[in-house]
Amino acid sequence: MNFQILPLIFLSVCLLNGLLTFLAIPFFSSNRNSRLYFWVICNILFSIGSATIAIQLINSPGLMAFDISNPAIAIAQMMRSLSVVILAFILRSFLPRASQRISTIKMFLIILGIIIFSISVTYPNIAAEFKGSILPNLGAVALGAWCLYQINLIKKSGLYQNSYSLRILWVTACGFVALPFLVLAMAGITYFNLVPSAHFSVTDFRSADFVVRILLNIISPAAFIGTLMLWIEGYSDLAIQSKADSLSISNLLVEKDILINNLANANALVETGALSAGLAHELNQFLARIELNGDKALGLIKSPDAQPALIEPAIENILNANRSAAKVIKSLQILFKGSQRPSSLCNLDDLLLDVVSIYHDRLEKSKIKIEMDLQAKEPWVVWDGLMSQVFSNLLSNSIDALDALTKTEKLIRITSQIDQYGAYRMTLADNALGIDPQHQDKLFHLFQTSKSTGSGIGLWLSRYIVERHEGALTFENLPERAGVCFILTLPPGKLNSQIPFASLQAKYE
Repeated sequence: MNFQILPLIFLSVCLLNGLLTFLAIPFFSSNRNSRLYFWVICNILFSIGSATIAIQLINSPGLMAFDISNPAIAIAQMMRSLSVVILAFILRSFLPRASQRISTIKMFLIILGIIIFSISVTYPNIAAEFKGSILPNLGAVALGAWCLYQINLIKKSGLYQNSYSLRILWVTACGFVALPFLVLAMAGITYFNLVPSAHFSVTDFRSADFVVRILLNIISPAAFIGTLMLWIEGYSDLAIQSKADSLSISNLLVEKDILINNLANANALVETGALSAGLAHELNQFLARIELNGDKALGLIKSPDAQPALIEPAIENILNANRSAAKVIKSLQILFKGSQRPSSLCNLDDLLLDVVSIYHDRLEKSKIKIEMDLQAKEPWVVWDGLMSQVFSNLLSNSIDALDALTKTEKLIRITSQIDQYGAYRMTLADNALGIDPQHQDKLFHLFQTSKSTGSGIGLWLSRYIVERHEGALTFENLPERAGVCFILTLPPGKLNSQIPFASLQAKYE
C-alpha cells in the first residue's frame, strides 16, 4: 500500500470538510441559533485536527495516524474526538424534551466517565502497537451507536417526516459504528492470533486501521452536511417561516371546520326557508287553478240555464287541485328532509297528459296550440307528485312567455322517448322569444326571475327535484330567438319500490 498517496487523499478530504464551514455563512446574517455556532466550531475542530494528522503523515512517512506519542497527533486526535462529541450533542438538541430521558449534562458526565475509565483500565494493558488505535475506535463505536440511537428517536418524534437529512445521518452513523468495529475485530484477531491461518500481522492491522480512518474522513463530511441540513429544516429563518405558515394554514383549517359546522347547524334554517318558498310557489299555482275553476263554476251557476252536468267538471277540477296541493306539500317536506321514501311506479307520459289536461282551459284562453309526441311507454319509478310539478312548472312558464306576445301563432311542442341507453328524455319547446342571454347563466338560480311578478322558485325547484332523481334539467335557445327548448332527462328506469336518490345538497346558488 502506498502510504504517500493515502495521506494526500486524507489531506484533500480534510480540506473539503473544512470548506463545508462556508455553507453556514448565509445563515449567520439573520439567525442567532446557538446550534449553528456549535456546528461551525465542531466542523473547524474536526477539519484542523484531521489536516494536522495528514500533514504529519506527509512530513514523516514512517509515522502512523494513531501514534499518540507524537504531540501534534495526540492534540489533533483530541480535537477530532471533541468535535465528534459536540456533533453528537448537536444531534441530541434536535430531540424534543419529552424524548430526552437523560439531561445533557448527565449524558456528558457519563461519556466523560466512560472515556476516563476506558483509558485507566485498558490503556496500561494494551500492547504499544495497538494503544493508539483501540481507544479511538472504541470511542468511535460508542459515539456512533449513541448518534444512531438519537437519530432513531428523532425519527420517532415525527418532527422531521420524510427527512433526507435524517437518512444521510442514519447511513453515516451506521458507517461510524461498523468501520471502527471491523478495526477492533481485526485487532482482537491479530493480538490474540485467533485465526492463525490468516497470518494477520501488526503491519496488516495498521494498514487496515489507516484505510478505515481514511474512509471515516471521507464519510464525515456527509455527517456534517446532514446535521446542517437538519438544522436548516428545523431552525433556519426559512424553516421558522414555514412552521409559521403551517400553523397559519392549520388555524385556517380549524376555522374552516368551525365554519362548516356552523353552516351545517344553519342548514336546517336554510332548508326551512327554501321549503317555505317552494310551498308558496306551488300553492300559488294550485290557488290560481282553484280560482279559475271556481270562477267558471260560479259563472255556470249564475247562468239562467245552469246545468249540474256542466258545473260538475269545474268542481271536480277544484277538488283535484286541492288533492294535488296536499300531495305536493307532503312530497316537498320529504324532499327537503333529504330522506328516502317509497316511490310510485308510473308512466311519465300519463303524468304529462294529466298536466296538459289541467291547463286545457288556460291554453284555450291564450289561444296556444299544443302538439304532443309521447313515445315513452315504459313505467318509471319517480315521486309522481313532484314530477308532475316539474312538468307543470315548465308548461306554465311556456304559457306565460307566449301570453306576453301578440303573435297569432303560438305553439308548444312536447316530446318524450326512451333513448338508446334506456334513459328517459322529455323536451318541451315553445315559439316565444327564448331566454334572454343576460339571464341564461342564472336561469336556475334561486330567487332569480325575469318576470315582473315571478318568485324565482319554479325553475330552481324543478331542477332540484330532477337532480334528486339523479337526472338533469337543461335548456337551449332555438335559432334566431325562435323560442326555447327545455330538456329533462332521467337515468334508466328501475322497476323497484325504492329509488336510490343521490345525497345531493340543495343548490342555493
